[in-house]
Amino acid sequence: MADPNAYQPDEQDLKLARLLDQAVDSVDSAREQPARGQDPLLPFLAAYKSAVNLKTESPADARLWQRIEQAIDDRPQTSPGPRPWRQQMPVIRKDEPVPKMTVRWVPLLARVAALLALVAFMWLLLTRDQVPEPELIAQTGPDKQIVTLLDGSRVTLRPYSELHRIVEAETGQTYRVTGEGYFEVAPERQRQFSVLTGDARVVVTGTRFSISTWDHRTRVYLEQGSVMMSLADGSSGTMLEPGETGEIVDGSVATSTETPSETHLGWLDDVLVLDRRPLASIIREIRQHFNIYVQVSPDLVDVELSGTLVLDDPGQILEDLAVSAGATLEQPEPGRYILARTGRN
Repeated sequence: MADPNAYQPDEQDLKLARLLDQAVDSVDSAREQPARGQDPLLPFLAAYKSAVNLKTESPADARLWQRIEQAIDDRPQTSPGPRPWRQQMPVIRKDEPVPKMTVRWVPLLARVAALLALVAFMWLLLTRDQVPEPELIAQTGPDKQIVTLLDGSRVTLRPYSELHRIVEAETGQTYRVTGEGYFEVAPERQRQFSVLTGDARVVVTGTRFSISTWDHRTRVYLEQGSVMMSLADGSSGTMLEPGETGEIVDGSVATSTETPSETHLGWLDDVLVLDRRPLASIIREIRQHFNIYVQVSPDLVDVELSGTLVLDDPGQILEDLAVSAGATLEQPEPGRYILARTGRN
């Protein structure tokens, strides 16, 4: 028996409910699933909005909605099948608290960290591009060249050598040399003066020294003053004294005082002074000075020679060496020589 006190929806309420139901049916027939990330209620509301404009009404209680549902279910259905949207739509009463939004902090912090990492990476790329490339100051051909630096220091470059400026700032100067150079660094300096090679670093104040790189390793001869010689990364540093030679051997600095200055600086006067020196090392210096190719028979590389050679004609120099080493000299083409043993001295 029906409860006489129960709320009875009027015809207007039933008309609005049927319009809503028709809008839902039209959306259900047009698509089976909502778009990814879309609330399933949105297409229903859009269809209903196009059908009727609702007026603001006071909230209905649960009994009103039960009557509306019963009236809708009593009319003939044009679209069979369940309407799961009715079970999905929550009913919020006035006395229930409104759900609060939950912020997921961990994913948010992860996104912020990723953004900061990207910004740091881009900054490194930009600053790397701003680092200046070494500037070629001088490049010699068959003749020596004297270069005067901005602070008054002078560098004499051996033939077929190069000098690059890496840093020229208030705090210091850094250069790179390939081949060989003789440095006369201005005294009473307030800035650090450094010279780099492929495997060594030399830091000086006021001094005179030579650096060569043509003998498969860096060699420094200190004529006056003092220098700190180390590996290229600044490790294994050794202080050189006047008359001392430093070489990079097996990853460290080896020093000696066995050779006179003429053997290191004779090229400044266009002479090559030999003091029981292996032929292989002599040939490497001649290759550097004249930019030629010289092939030496393996049984000649350890022959030691002494004497003085004038650095003027490479053919004549090699002929003199061949006679001293008991070898013959061949020249198959310009700029190419072969030393081969023919007998013993």
